[in-house]
Amino acid sequence: QNPSKYYRNNIYGTLNLLDTMIKHNVKRIVFSSTCATYGDIVEQTPIDEKHPQNPINPYGYSKLAVERIMDDYDKAYKLKSIRLRYFNVAGADEIRKDWRMA
Repeated sequence: QNPSKYYRNNIYGTLNLLDTMIKHNVKRIVFSSTCATYGDIVEQTPIDEKHPQNPINPYGYSKLAVERIMDDYDKAYKLKSIRLRYFNVAGADEIRKDWRMA
């Protein structure tokens, strides 16, 4: 419902983090991504990390954008990043938006 929330949080937040890492000479990061980068994969399991990524919502697009940004930072600044694409993660209730419960 509010795509800018995902873009601002995931993309801007990650850019701030990566730039701070460079400033302080931190070279490694483990990024929590999501299976949402794959899009609709209900009937296509099992899948692996080489499966085509085709997000269908702003959350998935923002996480995929961050993965691509990390690729660029890895090359440009010699960072070492890995990504974990989680499935079925428990978290805040989207309806209540109560992040304190996560």
